[in-house]
Formats: sequence, C-alpha cells, structure tokens
Amino acid sequence: MVDTGSGTTCISKRIVDKIKLPIKPQNPGELCNLFTANGTKLNALGTVDVDFNLNGLVFPYVAIVIDNLSDQCILGTNFLTATSAKIDFENGIISFEDDLVRMPVSSPTNSDYVRVVNHTILPANSESIISVKIPPSFSNVESIIEPRTPFGSVNFAVAKCLVKPQGSKTVCQILNCTDEPIILVRNRRIGQ
Repeated sequence: MVDTGSGTTCISKRIVDKIKLPIKPQNPGELCNLFTANGTKLNALGTVDVDFNLNGLVFPYVAIVIDNLSDQCILGTNFLTATSAKIDFENGIISFEDDLVRMPVSSPTNSDYVRVVNHTILPANSESIISVKIPPSFSNVESIIEPRTPFGSVNFAVAKCLVKPQGSKTVCQILNCTDEPIILVRNRRIGQ
C-alpha cells in the first residue's frame, strides 16, 4: 500500500517470516515511535533489507518490521521520495524513477473488485482455474489479484497471482478445500 500520510516504509512481520528475511535489531539510538492514524502505537521489531519489485524494476530498501501490521507493506514518503514517485490522481497512476515504471493506483470501491465471469461450480476438494473480470482501470495492465477476504472467512481460497489481462478478462486460481461443491454466482466479488 502506498501511504502519503506515512513518513516511514514498514513491512509486516508475517511477510518477513514468510519470505525468511533476517530482522536486524534497532540500536537504542535508532528506536522510533510509530503510530497508526488513530493514535495506536505500533510495535517496531527492527529493520530488514528488502527488494521491492515494481513491474520488474527492483528497488532495494530498508523497511521497519511491524508486528501485526494490518497491511502487508506500507510504502511511506521516505520510499516515495527516494524513488522519485509521482502520483497522478486525475489518471489514477503512480510512476517511479521519472516514469520508468508506471502503475495504476486504486483503492477498492464497488467497481474495483475482481468478479466471476459466469456461474461456476467448484468441485469438492479441488483446485480450479476460473475466468474473472477485472476493473476497467486494470485492463491490459500487469496487475496482482489478491483475495478479497482472508482464507477461513469464506469456504474457498483465491490464489494471489500476477496477471496480464487481455482486455478486462483474465483467469485466477481458486481452491475449494471443503467436501461439498461450491457455486459461485456470476459477478460474485472474489478478489481485488
């Protein structure tokens, strides 16, 4: 997530553990107090050297590791400044390094979800590839599809995947790990 209200780039401990990055402890003189927008103090655990891959351009950066961060990563103004980021709100685009990389900027609204194209039956205990339609602003743009809801809150799992849609349609991988078939109705929101 890009956050112009955050001066600091942070990454979730969950993600750091998942990709097995070593956390460097902060020295007492480097300790910083970080707070959420509502004033809740965040638990900074240290820093990690991480490579942010933005549409193929890799930016090495030092991020602060936060325990229980609600987002996977927050790109703060320190990262945005270091990468010469420019946000074009009128066209919904963020660019880095003098337009070397351009990406759509979006926050999910009702029209920004990945939706099922046709009524689909997911067989019990199966993995399927299904046709989905994406928001118009992502047509023909390399994008990441993410699950709309965490696994466990629904009875299927959508794989997080990188797609290059043809027009406004692409496919995504979905898992039914129940003993019963699941029916996904046309236009059901399954991702973002």
